[in-house]
Amino acid sequence: MKHKPTKRYLRCVGEALSRKDLRRVRRYAHQQCQVLQRSGIRVDGLAEQLVSDALADTTLQTSRWSRTLPLANHLCGLIRGRARAMVVHARRFPATVDASEVADATDIEAQTIRKDVACKVVSTLRSLATSRDDALLLRVLDVYADGATERRDVAAELGITERQYDNARDRLERLITRIPDELRTDAEDVMED
Repeated sequence: MKHKPTKRYLRCVGEALSRKDLRRVRRYAHQQCQVLQRSGIRVDGLAEQLVSDALADTTLQTSRWSRTLPLANHLCGLIRGRARAMVVHARRFPATVDASEVADATDIEAQTIRKDVACKVVSTLRSLATSRDDALLLRVLDVYADGATERRDVAAELGITERQYDNARDRLERLITRIPDELRTDAEDVMED
């Protein structure tokens, strides 16, 4: 979901990415390009395109960055997601694939994967919260589903204090550790995407 970025969010993004982190993200993009090349995908100039796309998606909030995760990890996750979608596409349509030709297809495919994993994660979290009779946490998940993610916005929407929200968020983080390992790994990949 695309949101209009706030000045505060843009400032946080700018401050969170050091030159060292950017070099790490670029190295990671080049590593992913090597994987893509082994899958028969032409990668001329793709590494920088992957980095630029990840930065643009984050800055424009096409992909929301959870500030609890280091920005470099988030960007690497986006790059990994795109690379994975390109490999899946190349396997479905065997031939040498030019990455620029499948960019739109991989974006749609990646969005579909993210949506599918998100639905599974939310469903699992809802089941866990319901089994614990945690009505507030269920309401927090509803507000998240409506697109609110900022602490004060969620608290205001629910009519609770920010401290109550923090406590609910802590319970949510504990529930996340109870998600099956395979689904949690997929969710972490999607959160980084």
